[in-house]
Amino acid sequence: MYDLPARHRTLRPLAVGAVVAATAITIGLTIGHASDARAQVTVRVANADELRRALADAEPGQTIELADGTYVGNWSVVDRPATSAAPVTLSGGRRAVLRTGTGAGAALHLVDSDYWSVRGITVEHGQEGVLVEASDHVSVEGVLAHDLDVDAVRFWSSSSFGSVVGSTISDIGQSKGPSAPGGVVVGSPQVVSDTSDHVTVADNVIGPLVGGPAVVAHEGTAGGTVARNVLDGAAPGGTAGEAWVEVRGNEYTLTGNTGAHAGRAGYAIGSQVAGWGCGTEVSGNAANLEAATTAHPIAIEVVGYDRSTCPTTVYDDNTVTGAGRLVTAGVPVVAAFGQATDAPGPSATAAVAPASVAPPAGAQPAVRPTSAGVPSGGTAIGPSPTVTAGPTASPTATATRTAAPVSTPVSTPTVTVTVEASPPATASAPSPTVPARPRCTAPAWQKERAYKAGSEVTYGGYLYRALWWNQGNRPERGAWSSWVRVRSC
Repeated sequence: MYDLPARHRTLRPLAVGAVVAATAITIGLTIGHASDARAQVTVRVANADELRRALADAEPGQTIELADGTYVGNWSVVDRPATSAAPVTLSGGRRAVLRTGTGAGAALHLVDSDYWSVRGITVEHGQEGVLVEASDHVSVEGVLAHDLDVDAVRFWSSSSFGSVVGSTISDIGQSKGPSAPGGVVVGSPQVVSDTSDHVTVADNVIGPLVGGPAVVAHEGTAGGTVARNVLDGAAPGGTAGEAWVEVRGNEYTLTGNTGAHAGRAGYAIGSQVAGWGCGTEVSGNAANLEAATTAHPIAIEVVGYDRSTCPTTVYDDNTVTGAGRLVTAGVPVVAAFGQATDAPGPSATAAVAPASVAPPAGAQPAVRPTSAGVPSGGTAIGPSPTVTAGPTASPTATATRTAAPVSTPVSTPTVTVTVEASPPATASAPSPTVPARPRCTAPAWQKERAYKAGSEVTYGGYLYRALWWNQGNRPERGAWSSWVRVRSC
């Protein structure tokens, strides 16, 4: 088992002024907050002054409801934590718009404010749409984020257990080109002290017109989930040139996503920082590579793979359309619902979905040529090697190959039958050893128990992972499910 690098939760500085422009509206409170649940109260606002007062006076359990309209400013919420029993909700319709006045800073910036939920509104015309700093359990649900220079949503400074769910993100980073960070960003580039862990990105539509990856999970972060998103890398003049998803953190689950208009790869896992980009599980994703910008695109690009020290588990229910590889050479493919198989060869391609983002019902996994052998945890697959047999030759077999029996020549007159031999095993590189499917050790799901994001359970012969806090929600597949199926047990 690989070792995670040393991790610690950062001391999170309060540096609002470095982000918010001079016209920013900064709301803070220095006194402590009672931890008890407050009465549920809805505060309705219709203009900037009312919103300013509502945010300044926000208490656990309140809902701040925005009327349709445009609220101009760099809206910040500082040190306004709520609780799991009584979160604060900022909600409105798509025509309730938060936008900056100058295009600088974030439309909404939460600092040291746990258990906030942002629902249904639009954020636009800034560097970031929603910037979550040093705040845990912040959810962004059903939000429209567009016309932003850097990120739509970012969790950083050790903001854990956050989520972006059911949102629509487009027109990000167009003024800065392909070097823009991306749609949803978790953590900070190569800053391993930024432990923004267990962030969920699920059921969103991200793209087109995103100048970088749709989702980026940086080094230092771990245990997140990227699930059931529809990803489109199309940008002016082609694609953004990036992968749809880049996972540089550890122990992520990447499942059920569909993507089109890829750059060099669809889903990229790995990091240049030692000990990071490891432990991710990749299952049930669809990659349409027909419009990729490179000649030999890869659906699942894995950098730095090592079975012992930096594993990545790629299951065979991932699919690929177009002339590209399913996975980086040397990375084994594990059966999600049956027998293990070899990794795909250099020219493995398949046409399993039309030239659209989502594959049709019944799409089959990518075709992967196999060589004879007995992978770890499996049985012999592929054709048996042939051997040369003279009148007295006997068939032989190695520890990993099963030779086909050679019939004794029978003819009149006697004829010597010769079967051409395959090249010796040393003449070509052997296929990678495929590990057996991991066993499921998670406890069984219990209806009466509450589960937080990242919790794993077994149910109906499958391993499931919770996308967000839930209780009494039966594990099942499908959009808006509180659970995502990881693999069979």
